[in-house]
Amino acid sequence: MPGLRAVKEPTLTPERAATGEAFQRSLSGLGFRHAEWFSLDDFDETPISAWDNGQRGAFVLYFPVSGAFRLRRVRRFPSGGVLVSSRRWTDRAYPPPQGLYVQARKAAPVEELGAWHLEGEALLPDHAAAEDPRVGGVRGRTVRRGIGPLGGAPAA
Repeated sequence: MPGLRAVKEPTLTPERAATGEAFQRSLSGLGFRHAEWFSLDDFDETPISAWDNGQRGAFVLYFPVSGAFRLRRVRRFPSGGVLVSSRRWTDRAYPPPQGLYVQARKAAPVEELGAWHLEGEALLPDHAAAEDPRVGGVRGRTVRRGIGPLGGAPAA
């Protein structure tokens, strides 16, 4: 795949390794298995740990300069639609193309993001995703900006 290349697991400081291991334990506890490490062909050559549990994927991105880890859960539907759930708020910065749904819950624990991802899947009827003109949207929650799930009022 262009822009990706297989790499070895990055060398981490003990503190960052502990954070990475916590992600691994949480994902394993949700039934995911580690598939491989690869890196993006970007300026930082961002290392990504790919995980799989059959129908869903998870990606843990590691940013070496800041030492931050980011989690993205992904589900591709048979119709071609894709749901991405992220802990990174800026993933919602740009409108996604048709067929791609993006939702973000900043700094959510792995298990909470996973449960929210499953809720999001229930909102996307697979059989209608390819024909629905509303396909392609964002969902998130922030009280600061007064935006709630699916762009509505904040949850109480």
